[in-house]
Amino acid sequence: MAEQVSQGREKRPLRSIKDDRFAMVTFICRTKRRADVFWLDYQGGRVKYATLEHGQPFPILTFETHPWVFRDADTGSVLVANNKDEVYFPVQWTGEGQTLVFIDIPGMYCHDCTLNLIINCM
Repeated sequence: MAEQVSQGREKRPLRSIKDDRFAMVTFICRTKRRADVFWLDYQGGRVKYATLEHGQPFPILTFETHPWVFRDADTGSVLVANNKDEVYFPVQWTGEGQTLVFIDIPGMYCHDCTLNLIINCM
């Protein structure tokens, strides 16, 4: 089944478009859950590229208009990129380094920060 994204009132399929602008990305699983990494192909179908363990990096050459999604490998629950994005869109490579993308449980990082703040204030 193709992923969908909302734009205003309508939903449209989410898919890869072009392969002309390179992006250098390393996905890193920040959750203690195993994370499946999926590229959304030209028809919007999921193509599984990796299953990552906690702290495991996965470097990949991809393209600017190629969306990626992440799911809990055991439950299929949505995981997010950088604690916010259900769909990650790569940024064009500038010729230096690569983009680090952290895979998280939605809202978890914020929860951890709040908990640390409470503990530090006691």
